[in-house]
Amino acid sequence: MAENSANFCLCVLIFIGCSFTTLNITDARFLTKNEEIPNYTYQARDFGTLSLADRLKRQIWAGWFPMEVMAPNDISASTDYSLVLDLLEEDGPGRTWHPPSLCGERPDDQNSIRRSRIVAGINAASRWPWQVQLYNVSSGRSACGGTLISEEYVVTAAHCLTSFNYHNELIVRVGDLDTSRSEGYEQDFEMECVHIHKGYTAANQQSPILGNVDLYANDIALIKLRTSPENHITISSAVMPACLPEKNEFRPGAECYVTGWGYTGFVDFLYDIQPDVLHEARIPLIRNSKCKKIDVYRAKLNPKKLCAGYLSGPRRPDTCKKDSGGPLVCKGTNNKWKLWGVTSEGENTFCEENPTTAMPGIYTRVDKYLYWLKQKMTSSKCPQVPQVQSETSVIFPPRQVRSPS
Repeated sequence: MAENSANFCLCVLIFIGCSFTTLNITDARFLTKNEEIPNYTYQARDFGTLSLADRLKRQIWAGWFPMEVMAPNDISASTDYSLVLDLLEEDGPGRTWHPPSLCGERPDDQNSIRRSRIVAGINAASRWPWQVQLYNVSSGRSACGGTLISEEYVVTAAHCLTSFNYHNELIVRVGDLDTSRSEGYEQDFEMECVHIHKGYTAANQQSPILGNVDLYANDIALIKLRTSPENHITISSAVMPACLPEKNEFRPGAECYVTGWGYTGFVDFLYDIQPDVLHEARIPLIRNSKCKKIDVYRAKLNPKKLCAGYLSGPRRPDTCKKDSGGPLVCKGTNNKWKLWGVTSEGENTFCEENPTTAMPGIYTRVDKYLYWLKQKMTSSKCPQVPQVQSETSVIFPPRQVRSPS
């Protein structure tokens, strides 16, 4: 069903003493267990010092309830209008978003791909043309991964940006899948705009429902590259966007791939050694209910996240530190590779090759953010702000971009 094909209503009831406040939000979709329903009543008690807006924002955006809110075209509210705008992404009129003419294609595989892992993984140079680096100009190394989704935009994890003074420390590097040598496709780009999801919640935040939990809610960000006639992306077999998925396109059990320059084992983690060549691993999607049986994952998983990897076995493919922000891609029925997840977090902290307990990776589920991504890519707003708070869009000052070496 199209996003605006039905007019539904959400009634949000907030207990504040004996009074009630009602927000009527029209033309929105709400999903419970993948079923559309015409009405949904949500009750939130007053949990101490958190403001009313913060309580709603954290609980709704974090997805702790089986509900998804799609931003409506028209909003009417019987209470503070700014509260509704704070909860739902509203950027005003923008451009129409057109997907790239080519996406999700890569050089044909000559060899069959075995199960492997980014930890102790296999060489993946040239096989994943949408993989980009968030390159730390201070350290001269990849800090995080990202995924090219058009000639101008990159998707990554929000925590990759908030962990750095990114407007001074990070640039986006494309076409450099083997950092030890020049391949002729390397390009560096400044970040023109950065959109960090409004509902992003860093680790160890206080939840009004779950208490102190360790999770990254809405761990997704969109980067607009600063391009010019002299420095822009030309789509080719070496540099190509991944396609965006359809809603609910891939199911548990689907075999997908993760890629990155993260640590490949405990020794690499211990001595801070990253591989020169992009690594890959093939992993299956796991039903969230299975991952929730692992105690440490109960508070981490919600309908906007997915779990992928292996729950048992001697060598279990997984992502590790510095793979964050990179892609989890699955091959669709049209043979196009689609961005299904953004590497977010996991429990394999020390990048063990043979962990004693099940530690699958956790990924931000991209199909839950299609409206948000398309809205940001078509928005005319890109205001300059001094620093990152919750959702910000930063215009960076011009800076000399280093040529590939």
